[in-house]
Amino acid sequence: MLAVPQIEDALDGKKNQTFGDEKWKWYIVLTLPLTGVALIAYAIWEWGYKPRYLKNLFGDKEKEP
Repeated sequence: MLAVPQIEDALDGKKNQTFGDEKWKWYIVLTLPLTGVALIAYAIWEWGYKPRYLKNLFGDKEKEP
């Protein structure tokens, strides 16, 4: 992703281009919140639904001798 010429140009302070700058800003604005949402969804699954899902799927193993 960072090897794209527009991103390289945006990171280079010597060039005065706005195309790469706008793409870089949208990349940050979109990826950070989406990554946070994905991590929160995973945490909800891991600690909320997964134990109940596994218990329903395999039953309660603690009751077996």
